[in-house]
Amino acid sequence: MQIRSFVSLPANFRPVDVLSFFSRDALGTSERVLGQTIQKAFMHEGSAAYIEVKLTKKRATYLMELHKVPKNKNALTSLAKKIVTHILGLSQPVEDMEKKFGRHPAMARLLKANSGLRVPQSVTVWEALVSAVIGQQVSVSAATSMRVKFINGLGLRHASGLVCFPGPREVMGSNIAQLATYGLSRQKAQTIMDLAIQVVDGVLLLDYWREHFDYEKVTDALISIKGIGWWTVNYALLRGYSYLNGSLHGDAAVRRNLQRLLNLEESPSALETEKFLSQFEPYRALIAAHLWALKRLDGY
Repeated sequence: MQIRSFVSLPANFRPVDVLSFFSRDALGTSERVLGQTIQKAFMHEGSAAYIEVKLTKKRATYLMELHKVPKNKNALTSLAKKIVTHILGLSQPVEDMEKKFGRHPAMARLLKANSGLRVPQSVTVWEALVSAVIGQQVSVSAATSMRVKFINGLGLRHASGLVCFPGPREVMGSNIAQLATYGLSRQKAQTIMDLAIQVVDGVLLLDYWREHFDYEKVTDALISIKGIGWWTVNYALLRGYSYLNGSLHGDAAVRRNLQRLLNLEESPSALETEKFLSQFEPYRALIAAHLWALKRLDGY
């Protein structure tokens, strides 16, 4: 079944952010960008699904395709709009943040240069969380390579040729040794397996928490799992729940670009970075995203 519609885009919407996020994998394994169009395969209720979003100046026109025909078409229409709004970050109060901190002595120039910056989102919280585990303490290229192998190894292929990011049940159908063949350390493989088991058993209510977000409940549940630390939690909350106040002070790129922004001789420590970001509550993660984008000022 297919749903076609569109959502309006704000005047300050920046296509470059979302297009860059969905083109990280040059092979286009699970998602690809063709011009101004994003194509993404994902799991929905155990079946392969597909969404395509074409960005124009004023709107995002989309097509969503599900293998299973739902009983309630209105629910599918609502789901499609919700996914598009979510992945484009359209609900993020970026204008409020820029108004509040637009005159900050250290950040003013960066906020002005990247005005309208939003943090693109993963289609599912599960994908954001597992991607965060895969990306722990490795380079972006290494994380992307492992992610591609993980997707190809366990994911369902959609008719579009794209492969869905494997869901919890696909992970549970494998084992630690198989997960390790994708380049994952045994600890990362075990953590992903533990996450899958807790999702399937109803301990981790990832989708429910998207509609009923409670920071304390979510973080308490995640941080209790071996192999998940605060960087993983805050990155997953940023990419999965659009939670903009997580402190990414342990992120290497954030610290490196903060050094550049402040013209420091050495990279600031995690504690120093945490102190700097603390000025920007409740938008600490959104400020970190501006630091990620710092190199764009020089054309990189």
